[in-house]
Amino acid sequence: MKTLLVLAVLVAVATGLVLPEKRSAISCQMCELVVKKYDASADKDVTTIKKDFDAECKALFHSIPFGTTECDHYVNKKIDPIIHELESGTAPKDTVLFLAALAAVALCVVLPKQRSSLGCQMCELAVKTYEGSADKDVTSIKKDFDAECKKLFHAIPFGTTECDHYVNEKIMRTFVLLAAVTLAVLVSFTQANDIECAMCKMSVKIVDPMLGEDTEDIKKAVDAECKKEFHSIPFGTQECKKFIDTKLDPIIHELENGTAPKDVCTKLGMLYFL
Repeated sequence: MKTLLVLAVLVAVATGLVLPEKRSAISCQMCELVVKKYDASADKDVTTIKKDFDAECKALFHSIPFGTTECDHYVNKKIDPIIHELESGTAPKDTVLFLAALAAVALCVVLPKQRSSLGCQMCELAVKTYEGSADKDVTSIKKDFDAECKKLFHAIPFGTTECDHYVNEKIMRTFVLLAAVTLAVLVSFTQANDIECAMCKMSVKIVDPMLGEDTEDIKKAVDAECKKEFHSIPFGTQECKKFIDTKLDPIIHELENGTAPKDVCTKLGMLYFL
């Protein structure tokens, strides 16, 4: 138990150092936006999806520090792998796990002393070996890494020595940070789902007694209540706008078709953890 507590503290500290909560939340929202643009695309043209994503991303995040720069970075570095996962049959809800893997690989360029070409390659190999392990047994992962590392780098000067050094001095730090990144992304995704669930419940409460009234009046009422309830969370007003633009019409449709208010959010897949 003591060991687990120590590991939990290490992971928590690493999370704070490597992936601040706000950056994690933004990355999660950008990933969800890619999925949304992909699902909405009729012909799945990558260029069009990127263009649509870039425009909406900058509209959503232009007011935060380096927001447009982050959007450009996402377009150039991350959209293609996410689309590839979706085209390969990965369920949209599982793309967050893929995002965690992308973030993990990104660690290799920010870790101290990993910036050399060889160090970066070894770091990426460590991440790949960790991700490919079923039981995450550290001893087995180290052994697999060592074998693959020496196979890849035996021909370069001091290649096998560098592999031994990485196993003995660096690989555990990589694993701790990898676990921290994955945890941070998953926590962010969980929080996003909880917020969506709460917004759905709030919307049902507002919409149900207003059925039959003008749709724009309903949307204005939901928007006002949403901003009142969620203005204090990061990007709360943007989240309200996104929810109303993409999720409110199906809620109204379900209520108009006779779905019981208590069942609407579950039926639409927005009742996750509450």
